Amino acid sequence: MRRLLLRGSLRGRLSCWLALQAMLGLGVVCVAAYVVIAMTLASLAAEVVEFHEAALWEVSMCAEVQGDASASVDAPLLRRALSNLLCNATRYGDPGSRVFIRIEPLLEGGVEISVTKRGPDVEPVHLPRLFDRFYRADAARTHGDRNHGLGLAIVAGIARMHGGEVFAESANGITCIGMRLGQAPA
Repeated sequence: MRRLLLRGSLRGRLSCWLALQAMLGLGVVCVAAYVVIAMTLASLAAEVVEFHEAALWEVSMCAEVQGDASASVDAPLLRRALSNLLCNATRYGDPGSRVFIRIEPLLEGGVEISVTKRGPDVEPVHLPRLFDRFYRADAARTHGDRNHGLGLAIVAGIARMHGGEVFAESANGITCIGMRLGQAPA
């Protein structure tokens, strides 16, 4: 596995971010060491919920953050990952329902962050590919002109940058998509 270390400047962060999509499938880890800080994840999740408040309100949905953990994370990137997950839950969840952002410390270290929504199931055949670049379970879905199937691929890349992995489960009208984060590689 190759590692790309960019530090110190906005140009470096932007280069890392732009290079992320190009390198997701190549086993390259991008570490932006200068923005990794220890923080509580519930406060970060609450910021993301506040940012999405208007979109949630438009479909009569609300979001609730459950649990908390402290972790050393790249806060802007983790905000982006959570924002992508919450945006999908808002877009594909049942209007009037509640979205849950769950944060749980893992026994073996690290943390699990998941977003759970009520709505149509994702068919089992699509679950393994949800995190592939440009993959869309149903290309005929609404908003196809604005959404291109990159959101969950970005989530997967950010999880890998934090030494983690992603997961997706969907059954009985409940879909849970999230990530398990470990220690960021040195």
